[in-house]
Amino acid sequence: MEIRGFKSFADPVELEFPEQITAIVGPNGSGKSNIVDAFRWALGEQSPSKLRCSSMDEVIFSGSESRRRLSLARVDIVFDNEDGLASHPAVELAVRRRVDRSGRSEYLINGKRCRLRDVQEVFMDTGLGSGSYAVIGQGEVERILEAEPGQLREYIEEVAGITRYHNVLQTVTKRLHQISQLRERLDDMLEVRQAYLVPLRRQAVRARLHRMLKSRRDGLQKRLITARLMEYTSDCRRYGNKLQRCEEYLEEIRQRIASWIGHAQHADSERIREKLLGDAVFTREPLCECV
Repeated sequence: MEIRGFKSFADPVELEFPEQITAIVGPNGSGKSNIVDAFRWALGEQSPSKLRCSSMDEVIFSGSESRRRLSLARVDIVFDNEDGLASHPAVELAVRRRVDRSGRSEYLINGKRCRLRDVQEVFMDTGLGSGSYAVIGQGEVERILEAEPGQLREYIEEVAGITRYHNVLQTVTKRLHQISQLRERLDDMLEVRQAYLVPLRRQAVRARLHRMLKSRRDGLQKRLITARLMEYTSDCRRYGNKLQRCEEYLEEIRQRIASWIGHAQHADSERIREKLLGDAVFTREPLCECV
């Protein structure tokens, strides 16, 4: 494990754990608990109180009288996974977590960025998960020995390797519960929609009837307009013929008047009057206006 800028480790520190069981001993204030905190933090611990901090940015070295504070904390842990205990195909498994003072945090597995969930799944059922029994701080031995039956059962399940399946079951159960809630919401929405279907059906029938009647009305109006147009066309032809005959008759009358005026200029007016008295009523008006 390599620690850089985590809590009291201002300078890079590299630690090896070659044996299956490792105990870290030392005087008070030497940083024993900080090593345990670094191990837990690198594997995804999210509770500042379990890391003995009030906030997560306190894990970054805050400086001292002789050293300025750092802006980044990083912990790298390399595991020998030759026995395949962790659910990852790599024989050597390297996990890194780093955080800066802006709150930006990232996880890497063998140099590739990943999610916290990926780290948790890799170490599930290995005893290195959150609240695990594999890493025990000072005074926490009694926590395991005096654990409640429920907590003790969690330890036993993790040793037996069934924690992963419990988590899968919880995830599936949660999703099923969410789907059930969504289904209930859909049923409620369908029930509300059903209440609108009856008036909507009536409106749809009325709309179809309106379209049908409107179409029939438009058709009848077109037929009526066509019939009237044909009638008006026929009347125009008839009246045009009458107008033409009237114009011909008027022209004939004009020619007769012109002929009469010509006779009146070259003949005796009295003789013409006597002749005209037998054809029409003669007034005192001029001859051209009494016909």
